[in-house]
Amino acid sequence: MKFKKSFRIPLLFLAFLALGLQLQAQGDAPRMGKALADKEGKVMIQSGPLCYDNVIDLSSVDASIRSNVKAHFSGKNTQLVTFVVDENKGQVHVQIELRAQPDWTVEDWNKYLSSL
Repeated sequence: MKFKKSFRIPLLFLAFLALGLQLQAQGDAPRMGKALADKEGKVMIQSGPLCYDNVIDLSSVDASIRSNVKAHFSGKNTQLVTFVVDENKGQVHVQIELRAQPDWTVEDWNKYLSSL
C-alpha cells in the first residue's frame, strides 16, 4: 500500500507539468489575426498563423459596404465562419471554426471565404 502512495506525488507533479506546458503553448499562439475586405466585400485572411478571430478594419472597406455593413457581413455567416460587426470600434471580426477544418491552411480558408 505504501508503494502505491509513493507514486501519487510524482504522478501529480507530472500531470501538472504537462498541463502547464499545454497552457503555455496555447498562450503563445496569436489570439487575433488580421483580415482584409476588397471593394466588393470579399474577405481574405492575411498570411501568418491561423487564428480563430481575424479583424477587418472598416476604414479600409469601400464606403458602399460600410453604409450597410451589418447586412452585408451577417448574410455571409455559415457553419464555418461567423462575421461579427463592431461598429463602435469600426471593425468586423471574422471568426473561423478551426476545429471543423483542422488541416486547412490560410490559402484554403481564403478560397472558402472568396466563395461566400
